[in-house]
Amino acid sequence: MNGDEIYYEDQTSWSPGDFYALWRYLNRLFLNNRDRRVAEIDGLDLSRMSEETRYLMKHLLILQGRFELVLVRFPNLRGLEEVKELNHPLYLSEKPLLAHPYFTEVGIYL
Repeated sequence: MNGDEIYYEDQTSWSPGDFYALWRYLNRLFLNNRDRRVAEIDGLDLSRMSEETRYLMKHLLILQGRFELVLVRFPNLRGLEEVKELNHPLYLSEKPLLAHPYFTEVGIYL
């Protein structure tokens, strides 16, 4: 890792497609727990991430049914428990299909 990871990027002018790319990256990161991925997850620094990234990460883990397990395994991510609702929706698609009811419920439109 070189500090240019997608989850640390400035998201000021991001489009829904950019947030979709972030979602895909995080999804692969947490589903594929091989040694390199475990080391990357272990090194995640929530303080360097945007509010949107932390929110997406938290709800992705809840959707995957891995939230509690990840918090136990990776103490550096326990701050996700404190992540509050966003004051705006998070669009991962220009034309959301609302494929995941849980995401829609929490204001993440995919």
